[in-house]
Amino acid sequence: MKKFIFLIFLIITFTIVLCGCCISHETIIDEAVAPSCTEEGLTEGSHCSKCGEVLVSQNTLSSLGHEEEIITKGIPATCTSIGATDKTKCKVCKITNEHAVIEKLKHNYVYRQCTLCGENKPAVIDYSDISIYHGKSGYSYFETVENGEKMRKLYDDIVDELTKFHTSDEINATKLFPNTQSKDFTVARFNFLEYDLTISEASCVARLIENDHPIFYWLHGFTSYDKKTIIMTTTEDYANGKIRADLNKTVYKGIEEFVSLTEGETSPYNIALIYHNAIINSAEYAYKDDGEPEDSLWAHSILGAFTEGSFVCEGYAKLFHLLLTVSNIDSIYVLGETSSFHAWNMARMDDGEWYFFDVTIDDSTKNTSSNKHMFFCGTKLYFKSTHTPYSINPDGIRIAEDYPEASKKTFKSSEFLTVGEKIKIDLNTYEVCGYKTLKKVSGSKIPPQIVVYEGTVYNVVN
Repeated sequence: MKKFIFLIFLIITFTIVLCGCCISHETIIDEAVAPSCTEEGLTEGSHCSKCGEVLVSQNTLSSLGHEEEIITKGIPATCTSIGATDKTKCKVCKITNEHAVIEKLKHNYVYRQCTLCGENKPAVIDYSDISIYHGKSGYSYFETVENGEKMRKLYDDIVDELTKFHTSDEINATKLFPNTQSKDFTVARFNFLEYDLTISEASCVARLIENDHPIFYWLHGFTSYDKKTIIMTTTEDYANGKIRADLNKTVYKGIEEFVSLTEGETSPYNIALIYHNAIINSAEYAYKDDGEPEDSLWAHSILGAFTEGSFVCEGYAKLFHLLLTVSNIDSIYVLGETSSFHAWNMARMDDGEWYFFDVTIDDSTKNTSSNKHMFFCGTKLYFKSTHTPYSINPDGIRIAEDYPEASKKTFKSSEFLTVGEKIKIDLNTYEVCGYKTLKKVSGSKIPPQIVVYEGTVYNVVN
């Protein structure tokens, strides 16, 4: 009998050991985990430390979710500008959610009017329409001189001929002096005596046409060798109509891309700022292999921006002038001197005042962001110390009776921030360094990608 009981004991013991069962559990408490704003929690439970059996199961508790309060109100997106979500902070976990970009909406035009913003569908710009590029300096000058009407007649007639040459793929220029080393090709010739003008007046007309029509990228200049004829010239590279037609397509497409950057913007200052930065970001100063400035015609015209990605000061100033003109902003192409021959611009801003712009020099300092807009929207006094404009060219040709009087005061706006202005947001100080763009100049916080200030969304760059 004892042997039988002992045998039963052994069997029970062996079974307990084999299956891991406890004769008596040793309870371990599994502590509860409180849920957070973003993480799930658990109720209290328990298990046996010997066999691992779960004695009381832990149940999952749902996350609480943020209890957010708005720190800075966001901006709804529109058809022409990005928006931003609210900047919020959770009352519970204190986590801050910065503004996030809301992408621009797409216009929904019904019968040529957007149902979202009410804007009328803009007319499609024909970038092959040469008239949209015509500057006004010539006409302004002709109003100030005695023979202005006669000069304007010659001006208009020459422009008509140059326009035909520009737009036709069948018109080819012929060499000005055959069987010579001359590189000039004749585009148009006019007897200025028939307009009752002097050679000086006719030369002034030709120079003003150059300044007013940067779209004529192929225009090499003019000559008058017989004291009665003014001849507008190009070079062999652009003498062929088919070649010009292909280049025109490249130029028109490039201009359209620049203009598209200004969609929805109406301020002349901001449009000028967009163009200024876009030119700097897309092109560089053109040098020859020997380190001297490039002397090819493309580098002295707008063409360099679209075919080579580079040009010299005349190209910078002509492109800036052309883009402002397309955007219906009064602009002037200015020739003069800094330390040597140079070209820059004047333009009329939102306040009706004229200011100076030198995109070339700003591009030369583009690696130093604080200097990127050194010569953007400059005042008379600021430019006077470094820039001397010609009213009479070194070749003796008068190109302006006088340039407009530039503003003596720095441009400011009550509607938007201007370049160089500083603002404080949270613990940081930011400086405007571009169109709706800020850079952090001081402060202890890591800057977010965007901020909202006085109803405008600004990108933040390093």
